[in-house]
This record gives sequence, C-alpha cells and structure tokens, in this order.
Amino acid sequence: MTKKDMLFRIQGRANRAQYWGYGVLLPLLMIIIVGVLVAVLMPLLQDSSTGDDIVKTVVAVVVGLIGLVTLVLTVWMSIAVGVKRFHDMNQSGWLYALAFIPYLGTLVVIVIGILKGTDGENQYGDIPTPVE
Repeated sequence: MTKKDMLFRIQGRANRAQYWGYGVLLPLLMIIIVGVLVAVLMPLLQDSSTGDDIVKTVVAVVVGLIGLVTLVLTVWMSIAVGVKRFHDMNQSGWLYALAFIPYLGTLVVIVIGILKGTDGENQYGDIPTPVE
C-alpha cells in the first residue's frame, strides 16, 4: 500500500502502528506546525506599526487558507485511516462515525488503536502491508 492510498482511500486495512502513525500522529503534527505558523504570523499582522495593510490582508488570507486546507486534510486522513482500522477488525468503517460523538469519540479512538486486528484475510482484504 502506498502512502497516498493509506492517507486518502478508505478501502483496505490498517494495523495498529499504521493507525497511530498515519491516522493520529501525522495529522496532529500537521496541526501543530500550522498552529506555530499562525502563532508566529498573527502578532505581526496585528502590529499597526509594521507593513502595508494590503500585504497584511494577503498574508492573513493565505494563512487562513493554509489553516483550512490543513483542517480538511487532517480530518480526511484521520477518517480514512480510522475506517481502515475498523476494517482490520472485520467491522464496518461506518463505526468510525462514533469518533465524532463528544467524549465517546475519544474512547473510540483509543480503543481501536489498542484492539488487535483480524488474523489473516477478512472481508475487507488481506493482512495490512507495510506502507511504501
């Protein structure tokens, strides 16, 4: 399975290591990086003594778009890998919708990251292969 398939397709299976790495830690890292970028740039944009207002507006829009794209990508990546994780346990990927219920969602994310997947082939495919 390629990284692109792991992150953007909902077909197939993901083992526990793939789930934690690609479905939890990678999106978290992306959010942290964009958060630091915003934390560094926003005070500069609010300072009235620096730069032109048009430049500040353009930078603010670009930062906002980067944040929006990051949000969409991280949510989709988490969903795609989470669905694969349920598939690895021979369950419907729709069960990942439980992850969006307040409080229960956190428990779902932790539990599916701990439970062992199905040994051998199941209805969702063969044993998860390493990501290339």
